[in-house]
Amino acid sequence: MKEFIPHSIDLEITNYCENNCLMCPRDAILRPKGMMDRVVFDQIKDFIRTWDALVTISGMGDPLLHPSLFEYIEKLNDEGIKNGIVINPLSLIKRKGALEDLARVKPGVITVSFPSIVKTVFESLIPGASFEDSVELVKILHELSKAKRFGLRVSGLLTSMNSSERGEFISFWKKRGINVWVRRCHSRGGNLKNGLPLRVASEPNGMCWLFKVHAFFSWNGDMLSCCHDLKGETSMINVLESRQDEIFKVRRMAFSRRPHFELCSRCDEELKSPSGSLLRSFQRLSLEK
Repeated sequence: MKEFIPHSIDLEITNYCENNCLMCPRDAILRPKGMMDRVVFDQIKDFIRTWDALVTISGMGDPLLHPSLFEYIEKLNDEGIKNGIVINPLSLIKRKGALEDLARVKPGVITVSFPSIVKTVFESLIPGASFEDSVELVKILHELSKAKRFGLRVSGLLTSMNSSERGEFISFWKKRGINVWVRRCHSRGGNLKNGLPLRVASEPNGMCWLFKVHAFFSWNGDMLSCCHDLKGETSMINVLESRQDEIFKVRRMAFSRRPHFELCSRCDEELKSPSGSLLRSFQRLSLEK
């Protein structure tokens, strides 16, 4: 069963969000919405404390909306669990004091979603965000990361609006001493239908490498295939109703199927069948704290 212990975990502490980013198919989310309570969080934490996995607070919502976010990060740190968080610059700008609170609790790695360094593209993809204010925010975070000793990364996104931006994007942030992670926009399991995704050739019924190494827990404790399940159709188990060994058992059963889930046949995620360089990048990220 050890081969089905995930190396990377997404923890969706909420799927509420007040932003309207173009690369997010929020209108297609049919799963119930809510906030992860302490009982669910503590159960997941107790399960994963021995897995030596990187836990990223991420998913289909804005974690800064959760009233217990900073408490949860502190709990992960207290248990010695490698952790990180993915945040939207607009969310940080809107929430006074959130920047300082994040620096105070020190997640292992803060990833800022920053889809483009072209002002018009950036502000189209994140309506309501100021490109200049967002760049300044990342600069402040960079200084805080050096002073408080936590990791920082900027995550870029190649879409039909900026498909050739990779080199320029990497150079822009590297010159400022900031780590970068760039990926192609995909359709979120066929749910994003606005022309932004860059299609990636993949075997629709083949093995998903990401599913093998990665696990996703929704706010209510359901273990889903991944964050692309917007309906809850792939729910395998709920942590409040299961033993730890049952998690590995259902993961093994799902992995033995082709496709693992019906959703997988609609997926064009790069990490389904990653190239060598992308695979190495993901593995490097999973080792960070």
